[in-house]
Amino acid sequence: MQTFLQKVINITFLFLTISLKSQILFYNDLYKGGITGSGVSLGNSNDAIYDMIKVNLNNASFIRKAFLICYKRTNPFYKDTSINIKFNNTNYVLSNQNSVSEYFISTSPNYINNSKIIVLDVTENVNSNQNNYLIEIPSQSYENKSVYKCFYLYVLYENANFNLINIGIYLNNNDLISKNSNYNFFLENPINSNSDVSLSLQTDILWDVISDGTNIIINNNNIGVIGESDIGYEIYTGAGAKSSFYYENNSLFGLEDDTADDLMYKSDALALINNYLNFNNNIDLRLETQNLNNVFNNYISFSVVYTSKCESFSSSKTTDTTLCPSSPLPLFASGGQSYTWLADGSVTKAAEVLSCTNCPNPVFTGDKSTLLTVQIWNNDSCSVVRPIKINVRPKPQLKNTTFTPTDCGTSNGKAVLELTNQGVNSFSLDGNTPQYTPVLENLSKGQHFLHIEDEYGCVADTFFNINDTLRTNAKFSFNPNSGYSPLEVNFLQQSTYAANYQWKINENLFTDLSSFTFDSSGLYNVTLYAWQFDESCIDSFSLKIKVYDNFSFSIPNIFTPNSDNKNDVFGINVSNEVEITYEIYNRWGNLVAQGTKTGKGFVALWDGTSHKMFSNPPPQSPSKGGSQIANEGTYFYTLSIELKEELSLPENPSSGLLTKNDFPIKEKGWVQVVR
Repeated sequence: MQTFLQKVINITFLFLTISLKSQILFYNDLYKGGITGSGVSLGNSNDAIYDMIKVNLNNASFIRKAFLICYKRTNPFYKDTSINIKFNNTNYVLSNQNSVSEYFISTSPNYINNSKIIVLDVTENVNSNQNNYLIEIPSQSYENKSVYKCFYLYVLYENANFNLINIGIYLNNNDLISKNSNYNFFLENPINSNSDVSLSLQTDILWDVISDGTNIIINNNNIGVIGESDIGYEIYTGAGAKSSFYYENNSLFGLEDDTADDLMYKSDALALINNYLNFNNNIDLRLETQNLNNVFNNYISFSVVYTSKCESFSSSKTTDTTLCPSSPLPLFASGGQSYTWLADGSVTKAAEVLSCTNCPNPVFTGDKSTLLTVQIWNNDSCSVVRPIKINVRPKPQLKNTTFTPTDCGTSNGKAVLELTNQGVNSFSLDGNTPQYTPVLENLSKGQHFLHIEDEYGCVADTFFNINDTLRTNAKFSFNPNSGYSPLEVNFLQQSTYAANYQWKINENLFTDLSSFTFDSSGLYNVTLYAWQFDESCIDSFSLKIKVYDNFSFSIPNIFTPNSDNKNDVFGINVSNEVEITYEIYNRWGNLVAQGTKTGKGFVALWDGTSHKMFSNPPPQSPSKGGSQIANEGTYFYTLSIELKEELSLPENPSSGLLTKNDFPIKEKGWVQVVR
């Protein structure tokens, strides 16, 4: 028969998150030792937290388990966000990864929030010889993000010289949208009446006990009203109440402003509840808000500590696991005679995500993150409960991707990747060696295959395209841009981002072109092709050059009509077929010769003789006269030159070149006759 000291103390944690069902059994354990708990909250303040959580540990003990618990509030119109905190100088990330509840709704006159309970296992950072733990939380804002509030530390410690205790943990699964929140805890392990049975609470956003408190009713017994900030946090509105306590060897002890009596009041959220239990295994707990119009009292966790007749036994189970979608996970539990599995506190949900709900080795096939609990029964009908958090990580998914095109003909494209999920990811491009930076460089033009794998082995495959851009700019200038043939034109190459060139004049190709002579008239199209690396990445630039027919003539100013067959005739040299009408006068203004001649090349006009019909005075009958040799001296001429063939000439008189409208050409001058 067991002695009093051999009887088991049963400590039950009830972590209450609020949704459809009232509570989820989270954790149950049997061991020799004790438990202590305390926390910190700034209520509605968004200030940063830099403070100590003060607990009471026996320095001859060993830490069995330590949980840091808070809750997250998120406006439903915004996305969940994470924050970085420090506990006992160790960094932690708070996010959905360590949430242990589905969303529950908490309300106030101005907000409707989706809330979750967050549990961190901080066992490795708690020491039995240390009672004060520094917690550092950055300043937070409700705007566009999640906020993490009310941090509470539970520490379970082992000591072979202490009595056995049994710990069970529950999660609140009830929306905070009405005046009353009702919970029923069926304690699987029987209570022994010879020890203290305690109830402790972790609550938040309770301002006072006049209009914003919460009545605590156990099995229809009102044991008090809580609603005030804890000692040391009075300057913060709504920063309470949270119990501070420790329990060992069948006895409850209060810390700070909490007392080990049978009532709760203001910031005292700790009570002995032996007198309210009637020694059965059911606890009906009702939390009744004072003011229905101000429903915003948050209940985060509870603990019930009592002695049980059960003995401890060893058990084990699958550890918390992160896996990929559509990845079946074999689970295990051992140490018991029978097993009961729940998913988010529900048998129905467990049947949806597990291959069996009463076996030691079910297979998880769910497609979203789930809190599993397994109740392990030994042969004397006592049990422990262990949680297994299955985080189903979404497949890696690209959120924003910035592409930089490659220069045409090269492989200098770039892709900067941003993923929706955080963590370490590897990126394998086109089957090559994976890299761990989300910047892909030296990309060629075209489609690329990208394989993404996160740290948990979740993979996603996708394709993307890299375009190219042509940076080469072909350009040249030339001078002159028009003229008579033969026309010599100088070219100046002005291309940028190019190293290779090819010229084309109409259909003729040139590798280099600094100057070119156009021998005949016409409209010439000059094109420059330029590229830097690859001839397929070519740019072109074209200009037109107009070359006109060259019409020219020359008039001598001396001739020697002495019959030596050298320079005996006065005429003009002309490049094209023309008709010339001329008149020649002596120095006294007397007409000595006239006529019209047609020709090309040298056109003879005057042989140096004067017809008698032009003598002064002229003869009465010019037709009967003869000719006479003109004297040496200076003679004057007038010429009218008219084109007799089609020529390519400019039509714009402002071009500075001879145009069609310039004909007939009128010329006046003098010529010297030397004999």
